[in-house]
Amino acid sequence: MKRRLPSRHTQRGYNAIEVMMAITLMLVGSIGVMAMQQGAVQGNMDAREMDVATSIAHQWLERLERDSTLWTPSIIPVVPPANLPSALLLNENITGTWYVPKARLANVAPQDDYESAGFDILGQDMGTLTQPGLRYCVNLRVTPLTTDQTLMRAEVRVFWPRNLAVAPDPNYCNQAPPATLDTATTQYHFVYAATAVRQNVQP
Repeated sequence: MKRRLPSRHTQRGYNAIEVMMAITLMLVGSIGVMAMQQGAVQGNMDAREMDVATSIAHQWLERLERDSTLWTPSIIPVVPPANLPSALLLNENITGTWYVPKARLANVAPQDDYESAGFDILGQDMGTLTQPGLRYCVNLRVTPLTTDQTLMRAEVRVFWPRNLAVAPDPNYCNQAPPATLDTATTQYHFVYAATAVRQNVQP
């Protein structure tokens, strides 16, 4: 008995066009997966930096609240209160403008503590505002809420460069960000926090 050979029409295989289409689809899918992975990594990094910056902002709010306990009433009421200089951080600038807090960059009495406006990537105080490893910077704004200036709004602004691939100005922590918000937000990330502090009225 003769075996019938398959006809040319029943023979199937892959031609070059089909192979190229399959490779193209695989490449498109791979690029999509890589883009998603890159986005996830960047998102995780941004979330971590935001968490560190928020922690720094809350830490500075606590510093301001603690600092206000040194602000006790004076014998003769004056405006601004005579004993306000005891609260070094609050007394540094009460004009309602942003400033870089530098009152405790060195150990000072009566608390003999050290507190910097610059932080590294882990959220630790830096020794100076220009040393390598600096990542986060802090600005404060203190605004009187009453005419006798015994109640004030204290605001904290933490900012850090957006693009790690581009080295920021090494002196960026010693100055407030650009006045134009559009310019500032293209260069830096921001976190804001606020509280109210008052004179420590002793019984």
